[in-house]
Amino acid sequence: MKQVYKPEIRKWLDDNPLTENQELDVHGVPASLFDLTDTDDRLKQLNRQIKGLPIQQQKLLLYLSRDIDPALIIESMEYSSPELFWLDKALLIKEVDPTARQQDVLQVFAVNESLLAEIYSVSDIMDLEAEKSKSHKYRNWSLIAAPVILLLVYLFIYPVLIKPDPVALYEKFKVTYRPDIASIDTTSYVGGSYYEALLLMDEGNFAESAKLFEEMIPGDSPFRVSSRWFLALINLRNGDRASCREQLKAIQNDDPAFYKQVAEKLSRKL
Repeated sequence: MKQVYKPEIRKWLDDNPLTENQELDVHGVPASLFDLTDTDDRLKQLNRQIKGLPIQQQKLLLYLSRDIDPALIIESMEYSSPELFWLDKALLIKEVDPTARQQDVLQVFAVNESLLAEIYSVSDIMDLEAEKSKSHKYRNWSLIAAPVILLLVYLFIYPVLIKPDPVALYEKFKVTYRPDIASIDTTSYVGGSYYEALLLMDEGNFAESAKLFEEMIPGDSPFRVSSRWFLALINLRNGDRASCREQLKAIQNDDPAFYKQVAEKLSRKL
């Protein structure tokens, strides 16, 4: 996929600035940005068709396209009965058949995930530019202010202004790394538990998700490092920065390459 030019994302962010507590996810990526990517008209039309579905139906379509076990979907999406799940699935198939167009649907969601990561990246750049502009604006005032005032600002005001919100940081960094869940063997206990942990986290059930990720850490589990990463994010969202740093430190020791590529930027934000 050819990336959307940053100026186009920047223009969209100028009109739709992300607030600190805003939780933008893959379903919230605008179709107008998708239309600017180097994808064919068939996928663009499919994306608009998917965007026209209710959010619940979009989530169901994503899970069905990834061949997730119906029992896990029913539990993750909190269906009150299996019958409601099968009814929703039947209604969904009338709109977008996830079986007949599985690869197209997966490609549409993959493009939207890439766009979401790019949106947060550009938003980071714009935030940094805004901070630099603000600093420049008040530079002359700072030069003539009394040292004691500067000290008070440094100690009590500036840290509050730049301290990031945990939920905003979680939303920003959860798209930094996303495992290829289609390749996970869900027939094994470990693979199935890891699958379920990802679903629970996506649905906002962080307590149960964290328990399953913790099970992936001992021994030589293939999901050891990525489970630490998601645990770090969940701890961060819960406001437990110390536990978040602890998991990031463990990642640095276990897999320096993963840390450098995925976790280091978050570590610098804490």
